[in-house]
Amino acid sequence: MAELLHKVAAATPTRGKEPVMRNAAEKTNNAPQILARSFFKELRENGYDHNAIVAISTELLEQVSRELKAGEGPVRIDGNVVELRTAL
Repeated sequence: MAELLHKVAAATPTRGKEPVMRNAAEKTNNAPQILARSFFKELRENGYDHNAIVAISTELLEQVSRELKAGEGPVRIDGNVVELRTAL
């Protein structure tokens, strides 16, 4: 698990607070899907069952929600800034 997190951190360095995607994922615009598949595969290979993966996914969403509520900056979807804080 630590190795996967290290790979993710290496693949998404930040300039300021905006993540910068490098590699083939950036060129294909499939970065989220590629990362999710890799993360899922890594979790399964390390013995995590579906319930544990759902729990991890839920925690990731909760972390994002907390940052949005705290006003940690704009959210970018496909290069467009989307204001989500007011909806939360």
